[in-house]
Amino acid sequence: MGHPSAAPPVGILPAAVSSASMPRPPSSVSSGPDERSALFGPPTTLERDLWARPESRLLLLSARTCPPPLAEATEGIDWPTFRKLVFAHRLVPHVARALADVPTVPPAFCHALRQAEADNAWRQLEMARVLTVVLGALGEAGVPALPIKGPALASWLFGDPARRTSIDLDVLVAPDALAEAFAVAGRIGFESGGKVRGLTAAEAEVVATEFQLKDAAFIHPEWRVSLEIHWRPFRDRGLLTLADGLAADLRVDTTGLAWRNAEVSAAGAAFVLAHGAMHGYRRLTWLADAAALSERLDEVVWGEVVALAAADGFEGAVLLGPYLAHRLLGAPVPEAVRPRIEAHLPRLRRLAGWCLTETPDHERQMHPATAALGAGLYDRSGDRLRHLWHLLVSPASGELAEADLRPGAAARARRIAARPARLVRNGARWVTGQR
Repeated sequence: MGHPSAAPPVGILPAAVSSASMPRPPSSVSSGPDERSALFGPPTTLERDLWARPESRLLLLSARTCPPPLAEATEGIDWPTFRKLVFAHRLVPHVARALADVPTVPPAFCHALRQAEADNAWRQLEMARVLTVVLGALGEAGVPALPIKGPALASWLFGDPARRTSIDLDVLVAPDALAEAFAVAGRIGFESGGKVRGLTAAEAEVVATEFQLKDAAFIHPEWRVSLEIHWRPFRDRGLLTLADGLAADLRVDTTGLAWRNAEVSAAGAAFVLAHGAMHGYRRLTWLADAAALSERLDEVVWGEVVALAAADGFEGAVLLGPYLAHRLLGAPVPEAVRPRIEAHLPRLRRLAGWCLTETPDHERQMHPATAALGAGLYDRSGDRLRHLWHLLVSPASGELAEADLRPGAAARARRIAARPARLVRNGARWVTGQR
């Protein structure tokens, strides 16, 4: 069936789907979004279209924390299409558990899914082992580091690193500890994977502070594990309250095996939700994470999550996760969150239209859909304009090779001047279909 990471990202919906010509979901399985229409309004176009397609409906039901009986939901499934969705959305562990005892699933598909689940479990446990080694080495060198996403998130949310599919490890360190963190990675066998490779200390500082970069990638040739060392949570440097919250988490002892028993902090939860929103929840695994957060975090922590997001003018983005998790995965709505969702409901319903569709990859920052989604996640109009200005004048990772990375005002002016010209060239390529 292949490795989970081999499948390219695809949307759960095509760019345009007409629900009028599609059948209604079987009443014995679910009435689709209509059964939850009393909360947060009637079904959106997104919800109707998702529930109208048998493959996306089965995927949504399988991604629930407690899936319902799914025998009838397997009727009319195009299994090769469903397989692509499962892998693209990194939901092998969820679907394998949901369909394990469903007699209407083809035996060949069941066998392949069980094998894929076993392969994924082995890979995630190996990555958990490597994460322990990395955090231990950083701790011995006096570099506080916080694991984000990956096996740490799986352990926090599900109690098992194998319950998610991750393709790399992510750790956050303080910006002033980058040089030592890179050195530690090298000492335990990781090799630079690009972005900051071959830069002087002065050039690295320019890249870390000015470019649309948040991390440097490394690869271990023997372990075949990718490691990303982050110096800030997102490319956008405006989420200061969230960044400060994660920086405070760096002081928590996560060295060695301690990370397995760590709890999800308010800043950690806000990061997970903001990350999913920034990517338009195009991988359903991120929405499954949001559903798990809705069920696991207590009301006090949820109140802190909302406060962090509101302080950064990013409340709507953080609320998008629990809103969609409730509407699409039947997750409970925390009481601390419900009134805030209601306050942002018109915008959340609009933002939902950007999610779970075959939109361009978030890395393709020139595409209008990407810019519109990114700007729309902010609560304040000034922050939206600042986000768009940041996209305009801040160099992207693809510009490293040709940019003047020398420090100083003159070099920075040249980088800013070169940015619009590059955007125009890239935009022309989009229009002419060259990308």
